[in-house]
Amino acid sequence: MFGRRLRAYCSADYADTSVSRTPSRFELLYVRSQITIAAKAFGLDTIDMVCVYYKDLDYLKVECEDGRRLGFNGKQAIDPAQVDIIHSTFVPT
Repeated sequence: MFGRRLRAYCSADYADTSVSRTPSRFELLYVRSQITIAAKAFGLDTIDMVCVYYKDLDYLKVECEDGRRLGFNGKQAIDPAQVDIIHSTFVPT
């Protein structure tokens, strides 16, 4: 990872576009996909957005798996309880 820049994406980056975040995350699919595609084209890693439903660990797991499928290399956390799930989902293969 040394010498590689990381880009963290946050849904708050799009707050001024009137996009409303929903549990399905469908409204962010295009943007999240474009971030990972562009980053991979330049050999960069990406860190996915914070899970705002931080107390719902089952939802966090689904969101982590979704991010991994989209090509993210990790995920931001806002609560210590999220760390184990994030680590287990984004373990290198």
